[in-house]
Amino acid sequence: INCDNPLLSAQQRTQICAPGNLITRFTETGFPLVDAGVAPIDFRDPLTGNIYNRAFLQALRRNVEGGPRRSDLQHTAFRIVGGAKGEISPVWSYDAYYLFGRTNYSQTYSNEFSASRLTNAIDVVTDPRTGLPACRVFVLGTDTNCRPYDMFALGGVTQDALNYVQIPGFQRGNTQERVLSGTITGLLGEYGLKSPWANDGLGVVFGAEYRKESLELDTDVAFRTGDLTGQGAATVPVSGSFDVKELFGEFRLPIVEEQGIHALTLEGAYRYSDYSSGFTTDTFKIAVDFAPVRDIRFRASFNRAVRAPNVQDLFAPNIVALNGNSDPCGDGSATAAQCALTGLDPANYPVAGNPAGQYNGFIGGNPNLQPEKSDTKTIGIVFQPTFLPGFNATVDWFDIKVKDLIQNYGQDVIINQCITTGDPTFCSLINRDATGSLWRSANGFVRDLPLNIGGLKTRGLDLSAGYNTRIGTNSLSFSIIGTWLDKLQTDNGVTAPYDCAGLYGLVCGIPNPEWRHKARVTFNMENGLGLSLAWRYFGSVKIDRSSSNPTLTGAFSPFNEKLPSQSYFDLAATYAINDQYTFRLGVQNLLDNDPPIIGANGASAVNNACTAVFCSGNTFPGVYDSMGRYIYAGVTLNF
Repeated sequence: INCDNPLLSAQQRTQICAPGNLITRFTETGFPLVDAGVAPIDFRDPLTGNIYNRAFLQALRRNVEGGPRRSDLQHTAFRIVGGAKGEISPVWSYDAYYLFGRTNYSQTYSNEFSASRLTNAIDVVTDPRTGLPACRVFVLGTDTNCRPYDMFALGGVTQDALNYVQIPGFQRGNTQERVLSGTITGLLGEYGLKSPWANDGLGVVFGAEYRKESLELDTDVAFRTGDLTGQGAATVPVSGSFDVKELFGEFRLPIVEEQGIHALTLEGAYRYSDYSSGFTTDTFKIAVDFAPVRDIRFRASFNRAVRAPNVQDLFAPNIVALNGNSDPCGDGSATAAQCALTGLDPANYPVAGNPAGQYNGFIGGNPNLQPEKSDTKTIGIVFQPTFLPGFNATVDWFDIKVKDLIQNYGQDVIINQCITTGDPTFCSLINRDATGSLWRSANGFVRDLPLNIGGLKTRGLDLSAGYNTRIGTNSLSFSIIGTWLDKLQTDNGVTAPYDCAGLYGLVCGIPNPEWRHKARVTFNMENGLGLSLAWRYFGSVKIDRSSSNPTLTGAFSPFNEKLPSQSYFDLAATYAINDQYTFRLGVQNLLDNDPPIIGANGASAVNNACTAVFCSGNTFPGVYDSMGRYIYAGVTLNF
């Protein structure tokens, strides 16, 4: 702030422009520094020639006059599919199609401050022509739209000032997918290729597929230059694409049918994929289905799958942006010697922490990523008793292991590993600016790009049951499907693996209840009217810091300790006039239950429970109903 600013009261000027708080130099990024025992910089007003000083001021102030920042997001999607299918012979048939899909994205961000305009609006002098406070650039004539932003007096911020410092930001983009796919199906039992104990023969499918994925994002000057103060970093344009060519085949072979046992079937599949990103993958499946009697069936399978890095994983621009939540060298939890390992000059210890608990990371895509690989084992049972028509139940145990997981070390993990181990693998990723800070300028950051590291394991049970019956000419049905999560273990490649089943938080992310289900009862009348009531249930979860696992454990606020179980009831009605017209009316979250509230990210680990990465509006809208009761209506017309 300039010390010749007429908006400063005498008391404010005395405190802010004290000799030990005057600017002595600037970093290479323009951040002001105050050096003890060093003479301050003398600035000269180009209009009057007067000498003045500038002082360091960290103004912790919200834009209460201009209102909250608002983001208007719009997604417009369309999809076109065309294809053909038919029979070549009694044995062979074909199915081919082409798909094009595109989603257009637009964002208009409002009530945001322009950093460059705010700099002008707080550099205020007395206009020699009027004797009134005015922006220095206004007096010089370089920006006659500037109006002083008076944050030093109650009610000092005017609408004219807001009109100048608040600017909109615009982003536009799209994602596209193109798919060309074709399969040939053969019923080889017609050629005699079948088991001697089965009536049906070998069935096969052969196919080929081509896919292309692309993404484009364009931003305006305000986003691109990082001029919007609340964004944390510049949002730069990005464009990238990749394509993949695939060959695949599947088979199904009945081995036994009604020969002492009810059925025994073997299935298998294989797919070869060649990505333009520079790698190939092989995936396969083997499964067996065994029904000793008609009422009960056992099934088991083994699947090898891959997840290739997507466009963002590969091509997201590498930028310095908000990424971390803490700096132990600013909150006193690390010693000066430990902080020296992170590149902090002992003369700068302790470095000033960020009051918002936000720190810079060098983030983006990594074109050297390889696909993730996963192995899935399942064993299940299907029960359809002949003595209870209309009833069915299934229980499936699953065990999934993913290796070469595409993930980041995590900025906080990198800093903590450097401090506790001194490992240069992690210490070399920390780059402090001239002040030792990781947030004051873009020269302070932690390099945290995605890598193929560690893995993920999950294990549990999927259960479902259903029953339908007739009541006169009407029908009544019940169904429930649920998941019991036994394990959700992550290996980040650095610390001890940790299990997030039943937990949530900054490390575990969104809530992972051990039990969740959806139950439904439906009553359909002969006249076409149907009523349905659903019950969605999410079990309670605890904050990950309450765990005894050394990777997770830490201080936490009692407010965030536990999120209670949540139940939502949904009511729906349908009315089918005939085969052509069906009307529907429904209410989601019938009782208008509020979502559980989580304390936001704060300046210390005690308060940390929610960041913008996982948590929006101080809850988890991807899990809980954040908008309350939702009413909908619609009609389906069939021609």
